[in-house]
Amino acid sequence: MVEKHKHIVYIAGKRYSLLTSHSDTHVKRIVLLLNSRLRDLTSASSFKDFHSMTILTALSLADDLITSQDDNTRLRRELNEANFKANE
Repeated sequence: MVEKHKHIVYIAGKRYSLLTSHSDTHVKRIVLLLNSRLRDLTSASSFKDFHSMTILTALSLADDLITSQDDNTRLRRELNEANFKANE
């Protein structure tokens, strides 16, 4: 069983308690990314309520994730094709 640790984090000034098996460094990176994206979207958006901003942030992060997954798939395919050609 993976050991989980409790982390106290602040997202948009609100305190949250997280239970995760990830390292302190990993959790800090997540919180920094999330707070940074929330700040960026808050300053660029006409929406100012917390719920709307969290939805916009989730959409933005989901878009980044899907784009990265698509890039990863494309690069793996290109690498496999290059390896296949090299072994011909």
